[in-house]
This record gives sequence, structure tokens and C-alpha cells, in this order.
Amino acid sequence: MANRTIEECESVRLVSEEPRKLAHKVLYQIAEYMPRIEKALIETSSRIQSRKEQEGMELLHQVTTTWLELYQGLQSALTVTGMDIDSIQVNDQTFSEINIEIQDFLDEIQEMVKEQRFLELSDLLEYEIAPRVPLIHEAILLTVRELEKQLH
Repeated sequence: MANRTIEECESVRLVSEEPRKLAHKVLYQIAEYMPRIEKALIETSSRIQSRKEQEGMELLHQVTTTWLELYQGLQSALTVTGMDIDSIQVNDQTFSEINIEIQDFLDEIQEMVKEQRFLELSDLLEYEIAPRVPLIHEAILLTVRELEKQLH
């Protein structure tokens, strides 16, 4: 809807749910999206390695924009649920620690793009960030399961 003008919309229907149930759905949808993010990070790396930097940068922009939108949804859903993400652990790391790592990597991405360090960027995407996406996926699913216990 954000990309449409008022003239393009015939009607708008707003539906509301109990906030915790809605947050549960949002978390589940974000979790389902994580494998696509991982695949897109690897594809971005592949394009950069193939000397298709422009294509890689375009895909990276799409991936990071999508990631930021998902991250905002994740933060909002977690706030609504009141879940303590420090209590969710994957491979001896808390969900919070995983999030901090990813955010640090996103900062590194900005620096590497700015300095046009494309090969380092490619390695960061493929060998550092992409392997952590399944951790985020698992942490979100664990959060969903915990929330389901509370909802029932």
C-alpha cells in the first residue's frame, strides 16, 4: 500500500486482532522470509564475485531494505509480546547477541560499499552474514513457540 496513491485504491479495509496474536503472525511471517534473505545474500556475493558489482549493489540494496523492514516488524512484534529475547538461545548465543552481531555487520556493509571494497563485502555477505541468518530464523521460531505457550 505504501507505494500506491489514494487514487489507485478502490477501498481500504482495516482489520484488527488481539495484539499478541497479531505479533505472533508477524513473527511467523518474518521467520518464513529468512531463507529468502539468506539466499539473496549469497546471490549478491556471487554477483560481486562475478564482477557484476552494479547488479550486486542493486540486489544488496533490495536485501538490506527488506531486512530493515523485517527488523522493524520484528522489534515491534517483540515489544508487543513482551518477550525477553535474552531468554531465547541458539547455539549458546542469545537472540539479542545474534541481533547485535547482525547489526554490526550491517554497519560494516555500509563502510565497505562506501569504500568500494567489493571483494571483502562479498566475503562478509557469504561467509559471515548468510550463515547467521538460519540462527535468526531459529531464534524467531523459538520465540514463536514460547509465545504460543503463553497464548494457550
